[in-house]
Amino acid sequence: MSNLSIPGRAWRQGRRYCPGAGRLLVLIWVGFLLFGCGLKGDPVPFKSKQPASIKDLTAGRVQEGVLLTWTVREGAQNLTGFRIRRGEIPPGCPTCPPKFTVVDEIKIKTRPAGKEERFTYLDKGAAPAEGYVWRVEGCRASGQCLEPSNTAGINKSEGTVR
Repeated sequence: MSNLSIPGRAWRQGRRYCPGAGRLLVLIWVGFLLFGCGLKGDPVPFKSKQPASIKDLTAGRVQEGVLLTWTVREGAQNLTGFRIRRGEIPPGCPTCPPKFTVVDEIKIKTRPAGKEERFTYLDKGAAPAEGYVWRVEGCRASGQCLEPSNTAGINKSEGTVR
């Protein structure tokens, strides 16, 4: 009878009860939220990375800056623009990987699959005394960009590096 007078008391007496277990579970849960695993980067739909749509990217100095030229592959479909990425070659370490940043995003008319097509872009923001590398990505209307092109670059003297 005494168990019926206090609700919940009989349940607690029937099994082990640990009042700190709830707090411990909450702390573990918060730890997973803060320090959870996962790849950090732009989200990409599962198994949807397409091959590079751009081939033969080249870079050359001109009076106004650096002229990038590339060809879009014949099979590339539904491209609506390009994302231009530039990376500075670290001084004193020409073999170190550069950190690429988006320089510009250009839009084009939707390009159906068909013949190869040639594009150019003038990068006026490249300092004449610095060495840079570029990559170009073809993008679709959904915002998904394809694999980046080959890397093309210039060094501090005049010529093409990569």
